Amino acid sequence: LSHVFGLLLILAAAAKTVRSTSRGATVTLLLFCAILLMSMAAGLLLGSTGRFWTEAIKTAIVFLIVFFAGIAIPVRRLYAILQPGPWLCAILIGLIFLLVGNPFSLDGRLTLTGFISPNVLGFLTVLNMAVLLCRDRIEPLTWGLFGILTVSMVACLSRSALLATLALMLARIGWLRGAALLGSVGAVMAVIFSHNATIQRMLVVEDIMTTGGSGRSDLWDYLLTRWFHTPLAWPFGFGPGSVERILNMISRQEAAHSLVLGSLYYWGLAGFLFIVI
Repeated sequence: LSHVFGLLLILAAAAKTVRSTSRGATVTLLLFCAILLMSMAAGLLLGSTGRFWTEAIKTAIVFLIVFFAGIAIPVRRLYAILQPGPWLCAILIGLIFLLVGNPFSLDGRLTLTGFISPNVLGFLTVLNMAVLLCRDRIEPLTWGLFGILTVSMVACLSRSALLATLALMLARIGWLRGAALLGSVGAVMAVIFSHNATIQRMLVVEDIMTTGGSGRSDLWDYLLTRWFHTPLAWPFGFGPGSVERILNMISRQEAAHSLVLGSLYYWGLAGFLFIVI
């Protein structure tokens, strides 16, 4: 019910914005709505999961927020809004330590669950690291804040956040300096934590040797095989929230863990091309 209310609120607030958008933006919005509706129809036809409606509404909400925010907020204004973000992120991390205790552990990932998960907090720190690196002039205090965010990002043990940090470093400080910086950090981590199973898992060493990357290679093979053997799913996929692979009595996989394969499986070729283009 809350998702439905949120979606209706966004549509009502965006009614005025739609009338002032460019033709290209209007076409993009209509294409998204068409692909979403056709994917939902395909999901109903092929047998949807219990998460079908929830995931469809969540997808619409996220897209519409990003879409209308991108139209209504100028780039300079958005950049100004994000400026306090790094300090707020550092304060959030400090409050977690103060109120909850040390959320990080070398024997496991971030111990908190829910919204403050390893990937969420990792991406939040990377976003704020990007805000700092986009400033025209970086003061010494800012570098200190950047160091706090970097350490927090590494402590999350999120491979996705590490890859995002790599892309950020290479884009902002150049390939040579970025590779030298991250290579030296990775070498130090490898030496210090070479016998730690969690670090080995984060660096994909143990995963590849045991489960093929947290079992993701098996999952991706399953998704591709099912998609290729279901021609009805080629145009618009299996529908939102359709990944559901039961591993055993108490465990199942409900996420594709890949933007490319996820878009192909959920939305088909239409959704995949929409994201790529």
